Amino acid sequence: MNIFGGVTKCDTVAAGIVEAKKKYDIRLPMVVRLSGVREDEGRKILTDDGIDAYSDMMKAIEKVVSYVKVN
Repeated sequence: MNIFGGVTKCDTVAAGIVEAKKKYDIRLPMVVRLSGVREDEGRKILTDDGIDAYSDMMKAIEKVVSYVKVN
């Protein structure tokens, strides 16, 4: 996922992603690129829940590619 939090705070979006992951029992690896207001807090929320979170788009892409190559 690529999230650009302009008006919406990234920590709010991150909390929603974590909630949806739990509600729908998503077990596949998730990679999120966050940029915007409160992005550090948002990345912490995601990583605390085991979701790969990055501010840099290329690092996020590299992580996705590593998952695809393994599977």
